[in-house]
Amino acid sequence: MHDGFVTAFIYLFAGLITPVMAQQQIFKSYTVNDGLISNSIRRVFQDSKGFLWIATWEGLSKYDGHTFTNYSTANGLSHNLVNDFYESKDGLLYVALNNGDIDIFKGNKVIRNLASPSVVVNRFINTARHQVIVTTDLNGLQEFSEGKLIKPAQTFPAYTYSDLTWLNDSLFIVAGDSSISVFNRNYELFSQVKDHYPAYVDSKIYQDSKKRIWAGTYTGLKLLAALPQKNRPITFTSLPAPFNIPALQQRTINDILEDTEGTMWFGTSGGLVKINPDGSHKVITVNDGLSSNIVTTIFQDKEKNIWFGTAVGLSKLVTKSGIRLYAIEDGVWSNDNSYLLYPFKKNHLLVSTYKGAKVFNKLTGKFTPVGTSVDQFFCIVAPNSSPPLLIGLNKMA
Repeated sequence: MHDGFVTAFIYLFAGLITPVMAQQQIFKSYTVNDGLISNSIRRVFQDSKGFLWIATWEGLSKYDGHTFTNYSTANGLSHNLVNDFYESKDGLLYVALNNGDIDIFKGNKVIRNLASPSVVVNRFINTARHQVIVTTDLNGLQEFSEGKLIKPAQTFPAYTYSDLTWLNDSLFIVAGDSSISVFNRNYELFSQVKDHYPAYVDSKIYQDSKKRIWAGTYTGLKLLAALPQKNRPITFTSLPAPFNIPALQQRTINDILEDTEGTMWFGTSGGLVKINPDGSHKVITVNDGLSSNIVTTIFQDKEKNIWFGTAVGLSKLVTKSGIRLYAIEDGVWSNDNSYLLYPFKKNHLLVSTYKGAKVFNKLTGKFTPVGTSVDQFFCIVAPNSSPPLLIGLNKMA
């Protein structure tokens, strides 16, 4: 084969077909080597001033976007195992610790402690009515108001609960060690499903934008069949495609998040599962740059960055860097050279390669071939031509 004569050809760009894989994710990882107090991440929280607070098994880190400020029993923290955070209207940060204490931060200092060794707070859950409900170990559900825990009368006052989500104005659903229960606003049992311990230990309960109720459990992902009826058991339904995959059925689901773009993220014991709005999915592991395959928590901050806490560090998905990497299978042929990028209409680029021209859609991240021949590539675009007149080389034997 050799390069033939120079020729001119015009491609009318229509019928963009052949969908391809999405772009490669880019992660930035943080570990103790970067200043984090511990690699074992439990929770991520952002306060009203934009600071990130990272709860770990060995202390607390505050991140200002550049450096970490760390707290442990060595410098004022009451206990090293941190469970959750709550910020009051006056800007005080309440930090729930696993020994039952709640430390209060103002700025960078612990200003006082709410010692309550008999009540271990697992989660602070805000409600639409600005009420804060607390899940606890062996102390049922409690309310947190003006820096105090208040225990209302309830059906199971000595139960352990891990997570809670409101279904509507009158009902909420909560996960316990061996049950998932629905209560009314008066903490009276409405509906329940039970299983043997530890089926629902540390389960995550999540309602997405489509009002689907997901349960991330020790034995995989579950989906409520419908809003339960009073005094009737909660039932689950088969997972819809594309959620019906081994990565979500055969692993522990530690956390669930739907981001602002409608993408669903699942942190599991075997990697991060991403379900796109179009139904495509990807299992992301350490081979893709994730800190660890054990993903413990997922958080999206006010700048729309997504953070993944893992067993071996914190990973940040870079969503606003303007940089994306596209693998060979995403549209550029193997052993192929790209010669020219040319913008020819809004959000579209022409990509010239030695094996033919392609159109890249910046909105979808997809490449599609143009023309009928892979033996032509362009190296010049005629000025002011519409449609673009591509001047290139035709390869001839």
